[in-house]
Amino acid sequence: MSAPASRADDPDGESRLRRLVQVGYGLQILSILLALFGDRETLPGAATALPAGAMWLVLRSKLETLGDSPLAAHIRWQSRTFWWVLGAWGVATLLLGPLLFIGLPLLGWAYALIVLWAAWRIGRGLHALQRNQPLVTRTGKDA
Repeated sequence: MSAPASRADDPDGESRLRRLVQVGYGLQILSILLALFGDRETLPGAATALPAGAMWLVLRSKLETLGDSPLAAHIRWQSRTFWWVLGAWGVATLLLGPLLFIGLPLLGWAYALIVLWAAWRIGRGLHALQRNQPLVTRTGKDA
């Protein structure tokens, strides 16, 4: 009888987790698309973060079991992207929203920059995942 394979030796478990990380990137893309093209009357602005928030909850629960693997770096990358976008959206809304005549055009530009930045991070993460590369920041640390 052979011993049960550990998680590190389980290619099926890693491929499932890899698909889950890909789904996480897909949910972040869905959040961006909802923010850009969603109906404002039926879908309030904060609701566009729900797919990415669901992604964060699911992937965050898997992070403890992964240690310092490349997939863990992708989960941390996605998590940071989610929280930075949510924070930037909130700060932009609080600072520029009350300024009616000047603030609304600036708020539109701020939202556009936030969406572009998030799209860049998602694209960079997906590209690295497809190439089976870890995400590394400018400081040389993993994401």
